[in-house]
Amino acid sequence: DYDDRIMNYIADEFKKEQGIDLRKDRQALQRLIEASEKAKVELSSVTETNISLPFITADA
Repeated sequence: DYDDRIMNYIADEFKKEQGIDLRKDRQALQRLIEASEKAKVELSSVTETNISLPFITADA
């Protein structure tokens, strides 16, 4: 499923850069899933998109 691939890619990159696994935080994971779904829809008509999740680790 492309949503999962996008979500895992973002989570892996974030973990590499920040040392935090967003998949371990329920709220962060839910936001990440929603952003991944939106990105998939956008990528069906364009070649790239931005994903912005401000304060994603505020509760982590």
